[in-house]
Amino acid sequence: MSGNKLDNLARCVLDEVRKEFEQMTSHKRKITKEQFQKAQNGNWDGIFMEHEVCGYGVYGEQLHYDPDKDEYYVTFYLGETCD
Repeated sequence: MSGNKLDNLARCVLDEVRKEFEQMTSHKRKITKEQFQKAQNGNWDGIFMEHEVCGYGVYGEQLHYDPDKDEYYVTFYLGETCD
């Protein structure tokens, strides 16, 4: 595949990814200290609902701690539709 065709393909893929991302919704959810600690080790059980993970899709999940409020939470994006 020539460089020009590859550039066009990459541009098309990037455009589609951007469209998908723009349609996602951002969320913030309080979690327990125990969930926070488990998620730090890769165990996200109990944080997301089954329809979020298997249907909409959970993306960009990040853990946060607010020391002023002593609260733990996760931010994430959900896909646009439940497949």
